Amino acid sequence: RAVASPDTPKPSTLFGVAFTAADYALFALGAGTAIVAPWWPLKLAGVVVSGVAVAMLFALAHDAAHGSLAESKWMNRLLATVCFLPSWYPYTPWIRGHNHLHHGWTNVAECDYSWRPGSLEQYRAMPRWRRAVEHLYRSWWGLWVHSIVEIWWKHMAMPRDDDRRYLNARHLDWDRLLV
Repeated sequence: RAVASPDTPKPSTLFGVAFTAADYALFALGAGTAIVAPWWPLKLAGVVVSGVAVAMLFALAHDAAHGSLAESKWMNRLLATVCFLPSWYPYTPWIRGHNHLHHGWTNVAECDYSWRPGSLEQYRAMPRWRRAVEHLYRSWWGLWVHSIVEIWWKHMAMPRDDDRRYLNARHLDWDRLLV
């Protein structure tokens, strides 16, 4: 670690806010171009630019949710909430699913729902339709389907009772309403 990063990085509220504003400006530019451009190639470029901006905002939200983007806890929460909005991720269930379960129980199938490992025997015991779904989920072009169905829908948009039991209901309701 000392060779790769000799100085401990320091969170900066100024940089966190600046990066958020710049990424939102890029998102608006791309979306605006996609909407008003007169030619399809330019519209497509706008879609690509806005998509990249959403991914960049998601990365900022991830860092803020870990408490490493801004200097204070409340500013990290605010930045994470704002940066998650274009990808429709509510902050409260993200903290539970990502910070607590994924980082706390990485690849432990019973706990980490973000990516559950499975043995060849488990795969062969699945019905044919489920093997097809798993094949899709574990392909490079199907990762987005896995993310939308298994993470976003089942745990972020519509958290299950076993998720809700660990979440502050008032915060969860507010975050879901905001999204």
